[in-house]
Amino acid sequence: MTNIRELDTLPIEIQHAIFSFLKIKDRWQFGGVCASWRAMILNWQGMWDSVSTSRWLYSSSNRDYYRPFILGHSVKRVFINHGGPAEAAALVDFLASLKCDAIEVVRFVVPYLTSSSLTKLVKMSGSTLSDVAIILNEFDEEDAVELGERPPNSEGPDVLLRHCPNLSKLMYVGLVNSIWIHNLVDIRHEHLTELALNICNSPQGLDTEVLLKATPKLQHLAMTLANVSNDQRFSRKLHQYCPELSSLLLTCNMMEGIAIRNLHSWPRHGTKSSSEPGLEYLTIFDISTGPPIATAVFSGLIDGMRSTLRYLELSGNDILNVDLAGTVLPSLTHFVISYNYCYVSDNLASFLRHSVPNLSHLKVKTVYPGDTLLSILIDSAQCLKEIELGYCDTMTTNTLAHFIEVLGHPNRCLRRIRFRPATPALTPDVLQVIATSQLLAIDHLDIDIATGRGEKLRADDLEKFLDDIHSAGKKMNNLAFAISPCENPKDFLESSEGKVFVQKLDLAAREWQLRIWPQAMFTFSGKQYRCTLITHNQYRKRRI
Repeated sequence: MTNIRELDTLPIEIQHAIFSFLKIKDRWQFGGVCASWRAMILNWQGMWDSVSTSRWLYSSSNRDYYRPFILGHSVKRVFINHGGPAEAAALVDFLASLKCDAIEVVRFVVPYLTSSSLTKLVKMSGSTLSDVAIILNEFDEEDAVELGERPPNSEGPDVLLRHCPNLSKLMYVGLVNSIWIHNLVDIRHEHLTELALNICNSPQGLDTEVLLKATPKLQHLAMTLANVSNDQRFSRKLHQYCPELSSLLLTCNMMEGIAIRNLHSWPRHGTKSSSEPGLEYLTIFDISTGPPIATAVFSGLIDGMRSTLRYLELSGNDILNVDLAGTVLPSLTHFVISYNYCYVSDNLASFLRHSVPNLSHLKVKTVYPGDTLLSILIDSAQCLKEIELGYCDTMTTNTLAHFIEVLGHPNRCLRRIRFRPATPALTPDVLQVIATSQLLAIDHLDIDIATGRGEKLRADDLEKFLDDIHSAGKKMNNLAFAISPCENPKDFLESSEGKVFVQKLDLAAREWQLRIWPQAMFTFSGKQYRCTLITHNQYRKRRI
């Protein structure tokens, strides 16, 4: 066995290679082995690449202890998501005392951030900051008074845009002073490509012209509907001042993280696929009960992106009822309806029939009447390759079976169907048709019976489906199941029934994955079980 004392004699390059493989938690455990190992890991500057208000740097005594080990230029990422504004200010002061002049990424999730903290941060690392997210999530007036500041006197995103020339990503959610937008008048930021913004104390909207002029290189933009509510020329300004913009998300509430989640889930590749000006990806999420802001904004946007729009996601009955008669979107391939209880109105039916001739991917959630939607698609969706149906309880088994038989025919394009979760219309009889029919080209099936309302299907039905596939001499390209057969997922995998189920799944599909959920997240004893995932690669490696 190697003497542990010999580790500190290894070349620095070798030590760096070893430590780089360790996760942050493992590095701290490494330092707890002995004094020499602790000295090694603490003197390795990669240890301080990321700092945060975690338990290691939360208290002033801990910061004083670790101060001699940290070289300021080694700190690249700062995360403040524990404690309040006082803790955030203390960590910023600590970093300033170390002269951390090479910070690149910052994440602040605090109730309130003092202007002095932001000013100090910008002063020491403004030239290197490239990715900043500031979320002031629960403003507490007492905290502000204690710190000598009152809203809305906090610094805004203008400080970052003015003093951080290499900033490429910025998210700002919170209160700001009333003059921040006017501080952008003479700014032209040449590197900012992604912006997510929610100015909470601007209910009358922002001067978007000043904002967009200041950020001409934007490619991806997320804003709240309230911030653009009174701008009748918002669409025109987007085309005029941000010609490279390809992705736009407008939401009723960015505090829930909707914006960032959607920005990074879009099927995009970072830049526009076409040199023609116009949006390619648009998401509007509006489930508010106030005035239909989204409807007016959407109507203004649609004219400027008829030939470029490829991805459209809409939420809210008002916006889904917009009259788009005569509007044709030839480039639109992906359409998502993600609002609960969406009614298939005459306008939506007309849109699906006449406005999206090249629609290839459709995702719907709780649409009713479901049979009406399927009938429209049978008649008009000539290019549909993939459909995802979630919580669609109002469709009938006969209509669903007919839909699969028609669109799944080799002469049509449908190849992938996802039931997340399974609809009650998906019965064992429908599965038998998919498994045994030689006139179906469906090769990718995703069924979730662990959540939702797929009461008519059980794990035994899925096993019978796998038997039918094998008996028909077929093999699907991809199968994905989510089941909940017992309290502990591992018990199912170790049982004879579970082993047989997985074996049949492997025979029925070239690629597959199986998610096994516990029947209850917590048992009466308080024990918690988690979802278990097994894939074809894992299974085949174990079998070998």
